[in-house]
Amino acid sequence: MGIWEAIKGFFHDAWNAFKRILVAIIDFFTHIAGYFRDLLTRGEIQQGRDTPFIIENKKLKKMIHEAPEINAGIFQATYNEETEEVENVRAVEGQLDDKTKNALSKSKNGIVTLS
Repeated sequence: MGIWEAIKGFFHDAWNAFKRILVAIIDFFTHIAGYFRDLLTRGEIQQGRDTPFIIENKKLKKMIHEAPEINAGIFQATYNEETEEVENVRAVEGQLDDKTKNALSKSKNGIVTLS
């Protein structure tokens, strides 16, 4: 095999690897966008009110376990350790009380676990 064939083979393999990675990235974002689009279509989220986001499960779990713990009387959501899912999400209406504002100000991640 000559040098040109080796160079040609290298670029061919590199191009194929690039295409596989690009397709994987596009498929991932298409899947994510499709999930949120379905929620929007079913009326479970509203544009302008809800902010879709993704977070690595390990990071969310770490944030929950490192959050300061208080008894403030406000409940946003639960994290199911077995299924590794956020459940029972509920929005807080109105003004936050001073105790909750104080607890949130102490949190480096903006998350506080409640006891």
